[in-house]
Amino acid sequence: MTITIFDLINDEELRLVNATEASEKSTCINNIIQLKLHSSIPRLQNDIYVDVKKYIYFYIQSLKEKQYNYDEFSESHIVDLIQLFNVEQQFNLLEYALREIKREHLFEKTIEFENLLNKVEFKKECQNFKFRNFFKLFFTGCLYNNWSIAIALITCFMLCFIIYLPAPKDFPVLFKTTYYQVSDSFFLNHCSNILMSIFDIQQDKFVLPVNIWGTLVLILTKCFFIAIVVNVFVDQLKSRFKI
Repeated sequence: MTITIFDLINDEELRLVNATEASEKSTCINNIIQLKLHSSIPRLQNDIYVDVKKYIYFYIQSLKEKQYNYDEFSESHIVDLIQLFNVEQQFNLLEYALREIKREHLFEKTIEFENLLNKVEFKKECQNFKFRNFFKLFFTGCLYNNWSIAIALITCFMLCFIIYLPAPKDFPVLFKTTYYQVSDSFFLNHCSNILMSIFDIQQDKFVLPVNIWGTLVLILTKCFFIAIVVNVFVDQLKSRFKI
């Protein structure tokens, strides 16, 4: 009697029904996934997405049986399966995995998933790019990895450096700048005054608007800094470097 792929899957499904522990259930589901992956039957392979979702749930639940022994948790067991799918499905599975991990208070295990989610979200936005989503694409691109965060922070500082430079002749004046003399070099002095302004070290304001346009530019700059740099980048740096 020839044993077919369907027979093997049915055996694993029967074991799954009779299993009482989450670790045993996750093992059965993983076996089913591997059997379907190695088959060439489209009908079986179309069901793998649902199986992976079940595997994620029971794999995370199995940690309860192991008294939340973090050494037993391997992110790669989940990530390797998620990466089998297209970008849209990867995004949905990563969101689901993060919800389950946080629901079980496994916050130390969220870092790799959050980093991967940022990368997948960026790819997703690139594939579905529309002009109205430009800022979302820019935002996710800034969070792509540690280097992109560093480059984005440097870019933000350089924008402040340029915006707050004294206006050249025959150019509309937007701001009045009051420098504290901390260096003989104009470049270093300008950078130092911007940093002191950001960290609120100066008693007097470094930059004051002189007209409505200067006020608008200053408000937009402050809003951008608070929304992006403070609320996002600092939080991302904390999570990535476990501060």
